[in-house]
Amino acid sequence: MGELQASGIEPAELLQLLNWIQIALPHNERRARLGEAIERYRQGPFLQPSQVVSGSKRLAAAYFVPLPGQVATLGGVRCVSGQETLAIELLRQSANKARQLGLSQIQAVVPQTDSITPKLLHRAGFTKLTTVSHLTLELNGTSTQKRPASPGNTAAPTQGMFRSARELSSRRLAYLIHQTFEGTLDCPALNGKRDHQQVLAGFLDGQPLRQQAHWFTLHTLGPNATGTLVSSELAGCLLLNPHGNELVELSYLGLLPSMRGQGFGRQLVSQAIDVAQSLKASLLVAAVDDANTPALSIYQQFGFTPHQSFSVWLQA
Repeated sequence: MGELQASGIEPAELLQLLNWIQIALPHNERRARLGEAIERYRQGPFLQPSQVVSGSKRLAAAYFVPLPGQVATLGGVRCVSGQETLAIELLRQSANKARQLGLSQIQAVVPQTDSITPKLLHRAGFTKLTTVSHLTLELNGTSTQKRPASPGNTAAPTQGMFRSARELSSRRLAYLIHQTFEGTLDCPALNGKRDHQQVLAGFLDGQPLRQQAHWFTLHTLGPNATGTLVSSELAGCLLLNPHGNELVELSYLGLLPSMRGQGFGRQLVSQAIDVAQSLKASLLVAAVDDANTPALSIYQQFGFTPHQSFSVWLQA
């Protein structure tokens, strides 16, 4: 069967092992995965990869990456032909190690082009939740980016005012995000797996809230005592994260249930485009559950196109 090794791996050996696991990926994607894993290893705590070796031959290996917010996500799994049972056992053991560290959401996000990993996950006790599409919008650097009209009627959509999310306390922002999850069509099975602060920690990814210059809250407009329109009720939020000089990730947008269907969703996406263009980014990316047809429709109206699809799995 071989010998199970699950601890004491040095950085150089770790890089070699992770490269073996990810060998099927294109070169650039593999380098990015390895770089992220090594960075997480340095930050700690890190879930040591598990592998089974027989003599000098590696038969199977798997690893999960711990993320802020009490999440562990599958980094990769691989086995030689005929050793699928070993890979399945390593997945189970690695997921159990994550549980022992107190991580509450053990997940895997697998490209649709990968036909092997889903079979291993299923046999290891994971459940497929949904399919998520990664969408991209190429930005032309001008203010003439496509803006859809409000569908259905000729009335102007309700307008709101954006304010910096840093004006809220982390507790208040975490609760706002939690409120926008109510009735969501984006991976609803994940609701309740983590508390409000853990979800916010996942979005922050180790950074303090005060550094999130591109996180916004959306407020409705209402008249003050003099009749001037000022920000009134909270309606939702928009979380943007720049990556380098060329790409901006739309990490999350959400609306309170009472604020949906009034045109605020389009305003959130339009704001994301404006901010990305102000940063001179050439690409804006977003991820959306394939079951969330209202959100998909809005993104498509703005010109987003599918780039890649992933299946999302959760340990039962």
